Amino acid sequence: MHTLSLLTDYIEWDLPLLIGLTFSLTMYLFWIKCESILGQPSKRFFLSMGLLYVTIGSPFRMIIHLAFFIHMTQMSILFFIIPPILLSGLPEVQIINRFMKFHFVNLLLFAVMLFFYHLPFMLVFFFLHPTFHQIYFIGLCTLSFSMWWPIAAKDSRTPFTQNHKRIYILFSGLLITPACLIFIINALPWISENPFLKDYSANLCNYSQIGPISSFTPIAINERVDQLLAGILMMLLHKVGLMLANHLQKQEKMKQEKNH
Repeated sequence: MHTLSLLTDYIEWDLPLLIGLTFSLTMYLFWIKCESILGQPSKRFFLSMGLLYVTIGSPFRMIIHLAFFIHMTQMSILFFIIPPILLSGLPEVQIINRFMKFHFVNLLLFAVMLFFYHLPFMLVFFFLHPTFHQIYFIGLCTLSFSMWWPIAAKDSRTPFTQNHKRIYILFSGLLITPACLIFIINALPWISENPFLKDYSANLCNYSQIGPISSFTPIAINERVDQLLAGILMMLLHKVGLMLANHLQKQEKMKQEKNH
């Protein structure tokens, strides 16, 4: 009973975020209603908002520090799954399209920032400067949307050809891979453990101080296995995001052809 009481105290839903997302959904519906030419509200937009809340606003966020692969799963969902779903649910807006036109540059910046995100010296810097860590993370989120724009968003004026999309997807996979390989290499048995990385990543990934809940972890995960799972899951979810974006684009194209 005492254990249940402790868990109840620490497992919470983020009410301010829920209010913010509800406001965003309201503004989205108002936008669609005022600009009827943009079409009907998209279920994809609602799905992306729900997935975003589950990822960073539900009790799931309270356990991401228990294992590194859980933390990387959360980040991968934020960067690789939510953006293509959300962008495919937005109506076409040429002002935003022009703002997001530097696709390859944004992809390169995102890949470089993601690669540096979990390097030991950066972890130290983030730990000592939490405000900069928040700014850096927001920058990553912003770049992730720009990165997915050419293969997920609606842009009839300057569309990517299929050949351009294939090249872009290939570069996306190549540029994201180094960030995933960091964890896989660290998991190799002949690579010495880095306690410095372990200690600081544990602190950095703990976005919420959840106290004794860590004592209720049912299993102890080997550190190398944890790193290996983190790298593999990150690569897998990126590939899932690419396939998802391609599938949603095909669905949108079929819908347009059907309407015509």
